[in-house]
Amino acid sequence: MAYLKAKHEYDAFKIAHLNQQFKDEYYKLMYDNDDYMLKTAPTIFAEYTRLREQIRNINRLRINGVLSEDNETEYRRLRRSIHQLESTINFEDGTEKPIYDDTNPVPGTKGYDEEGKPIIVDQAKYEEASLNSQGAAVKLSQYLKRQRAINEEYNDTHVKDGFEEELDKRLDIIKRAEKRDAFGNKQVSDEVLANDEKYQRAKEWLEQNATWHVDPKVSDEIAVAYGILSKGKVTKNNQMSHKAKLIKTKIANGEKVYDSKGRIRGDIFTEEEQEAIRKDEANRYNTTIYSAGNEQILINNAPEQRQALPTVVQQILTTNSKNGKANVEYLKLVNEVNEILRPYYDTTKKYYYRQTTN
Repeated sequence: MAYLKAKHEYDAFKIAHLNQQFKDEYYKLMYDNDDYMLKTAPTIFAEYTRLREQIRNINRLRINGVLSEDNETEYRRLRRSIHQLESTINFEDGTEKPIYDDTNPVPGTKGYDEEGKPIIVDQAKYEEASLNSQGAAVKLSQYLKRQRAINEEYNDTHVKDGFEEELDKRLDIIKRAEKRDAFGNKQVSDEVLANDEKYQRAKEWLEQNATWHVDPKVSDEIAVAYGILSKGKVTKNNQMSHKAKLIKTKIANGEKVYDSKGRIRGDIFTEEEQEAIRKDEANRYNTTIYSAGNEQILINNAPEQRQALPTVVQQILTTNSKNGKANVEYLKLVNEVNEILRPYYDTTKKYYYRQTTN
């Protein structure tokens, strides 16, 4: 902590008296960002700074962008530790980190002083609690977002000299080794590729130095689609989904959750975990047999003219006329009947109709 405060004072001195590489506004914004953390969340800021410096030291050991196996393991451990600091849940058990306020004060404190700051009676207990609270995690996450925004505004984001050449060389090695057809299918077996040392080194380089990104236009379309889907989502006190908790826990345990294209690997989940995720998502999206919008159409052999029951009859069947809510009994019966008929239904003819006369 003494180091952080001394560095902060030195940063202020440089802003006031020295000409630096970037505009003064850049350093002032970075200074103010650090100042906020030092004043509001010094414990977690100090721990983050310590981990960040260790990561920088390890990155200096890279050779052609690749770390040794031991250094790669340590690098992943440090990154995992930073992810844990930012997260509002505990990776070990998936529980929410505690929230401290006037009704639930931070352990190690007893009341507040005249300035409204907590009076610390047990420094060790206070620091441990501060480090593992939701409030501190949120502040660190917001700090890092502001830091990225400042860097993007004032720093040149062009590709470093020589990187594109190295990237093209590795991609060419992979292209020639895989011999993909017009449909993108590899014409060389994985077994053969596994024994191709040059190919494996190129793949390793990409894993370490490159990230695949979805085209921005496609990404925007996906975001819109998820936005529409989430309108039917049922959340309980903004709790994190079971899937998200599992992913964070696996990251904490050092598992490789994402592939080189940034996609979550489906093979990291056991069958039990997949079933738990399915049940949780079904519950969160309210897809029970009693939910509105669930299966209300009876499988039948009605003729193609699609002659429906009068609207008033349909409303009586599907809703409760007293309060307009879904008719639970009707929906349950439709579901039960469809379960019986479904094995004998010809999906190629697509005979799904609303209630019709026969």
